[in-house]
Amino acid sequence: MYTIDATSRLVDIPRRTILVYCKHHLLSPATNADHGYYFDGDAIRALRRIDALRAVCGDDFAGMKIILDLTAALERLRSDIRLLSRAKDFTLAKKSARDTPTISSRRDKRDVQLSQEA
Repeated sequence: MYTIDATSRLVDIPRRTILVYCKHHLLSPATNADHGYYFDGDAIRALRRIDALRAVCGDDFAGMKIILDLTAALERLRSDIRLLSRAKDFTLAKKSARDTPTISSRRDKRDVQLSQEA
């Protein structure tokens, strides 16, 4: 956790600007304790994204909020796709392992065939 002053120095963004971002709901502090705002690593990454967007969007805070919300939704969807892909791969591997005959089952089938021929 970083105080607002430490966060300001870390990302080289003025304290007042960070407060403006919080006011416009572009950034949420990790905690808003009685002794001020505290930010975590996620907030630091968000501040860097906001700073990059500010170079493109200027002071259009509503536009930046929309972009940040859409980006967050996209990241959640990508995460869901990765989870579903892993689950599908696991299910297919499990099914394949279940459907693949083992050496002993092949021997059993051969023994049954030989006994039927006799």
